[in-house]
Amino acid sequence: KEKKKRLNALANYLNDNAYDFVCLQELWCKADFNVLKGKCKRSLPYAQYFHSGVFGSGLAIYSKWPILKTYYNQWSLNGYVHMLHHGDWYGGKGVALAQIAYRDLIINVYNSHLIAKYSDNDCYLVHRIVQAFDTGLFVDLTSPSADLTIFCGDLNSTPNDLCFKLVKAIGHLQDSFYAKDTHNKEKCGTYACPSNTFSGIYSYLNNETCGERIDYILYRTDRHYQAEAISYNLPMNFSIPGELFSYSDHEAVEAVIKLNKKSNFCDYPKTGYDTKLIKNALKKCLHGERELGLNRFRYVMLSVVLLTMLMSFQYFYPSLTFYFYILLIPTIIYYIFLFTIWYKLELNGITSAKIQMQILIQLNRNTMGFYRDVLNEENLEDIDDESSLFSDETDYRTPSLSTATTYATLKSMESLVPKRLPSTTMTLDYDRIAKESSVHHD
Repeated sequence: KEKKKRLNALANYLNDNAYDFVCLQELWCKADFNVLKGKCKRSLPYAQYFHSGVFGSGLAIYSKWPILKTYYNQWSLNGYVHMLHHGDWYGGKGVALAQIAYRDLIINVYNSHLIAKYSDNDCYLVHRIVQAFDTGLFVDLTSPSADLTIFCGDLNSTPNDLCFKLVKAIGHLQDSFYAKDTHNKEKCGTYACPSNTFSGIYSYLNNETCGERIDYILYRTDRHYQAEAISYNLPMNFSIPGELFSYSDHEAVEAVIKLNKKSNFCDYPKTGYDTKLIKNALKKCLHGERELGLNRFRYVMLSVVLLTMLMSFQYFYPSLTFYFYILLIPTIIYYIFLFTIWYKLELNGITSAKIQMQILIQLNRNTMGFYRDVLNEENLEDIDDESSLFSDETDYRTPSLSTATTYATLKSMESLVPKRLPSTTMTLDYDRIAKESSVHHD
């Protein structure tokens, strides 16, 4: 509704604010992307739209700084092809990545939008868990080459949900919501806020007083830097100035992140994982696998019943056989497709995630006695608190055996690597209409 006015208002807002990065979700039309790109070409001269699926991923990243590389990782589980009214499968959802050169730093900016929860009987739970796990793992595997990682997205999960915890823990990300200066922490909802003209009705239906926080700015750094969120805000008004409607059905999120060069940095990357959390996700996947088998059985039985009906009608109502063929044969073909091709696609998606989860669980088991068995006194001489290197619920820094051995070997070569000088100001902010704003470097 009122899309043209909302796009113009968004462009004006972005031009009036000094954002370094802007991440948008549900920008389904390439024409809308081009409109914003044209209107914001001075403040955000670099932009990338991520094509995927039938009508696009809906994800776009705008930047004040040059975009060096981009990549799109499409999820294996993306909803159902027959759920036309939801449309998630047709968007080919996934994780967008733009590697950006900010002065002498390399920054990875990620943008994502997990599948929605359409009802209390959530048939997409396993899909969303697999998406969340894949997202966290993708961030974790692609972030080490960057000085700073920024993840923005509509995760359709509250902070207490398993899906959000997976993205945050597997990706070793921190939530900017816990910044020193967080405005209106009690009214932190980004969706179904009572004052939002598009989604406010859901707050009354679900007895939500301040909406749900499902849109996030998360971040992490490499071992040379230390990042701290110093400000978090929902910067946009609930309605466009001079209008009676909101910018979007979600609220914009803005974060300011301060980045400092470490004088003494930890030699080990963040590689440990929360085994309990992964086991919980694995249990959900196993349950989803059983449900998938039951659904396959239902589709097989429905196909048998329809074939029996078709043969019966041909015997008892020969004059109407043609009409029954038109009605029943497409339905039978549809069910056969679901219990053969679609069943295998969904099963392989779940199986792939299960295998990766089992690998991470085994990795943690293999590294429990790492420091006793591998590191010696010389390796530990620069570490003040050895216990801080072991993983717990909030700090995932337990190194794998191969990683730590490599770092121990290369430790003597560290003096040969040139040190980067910190740069000056950068901002980050995001909205589902997503924005990124201000990161300061001291």
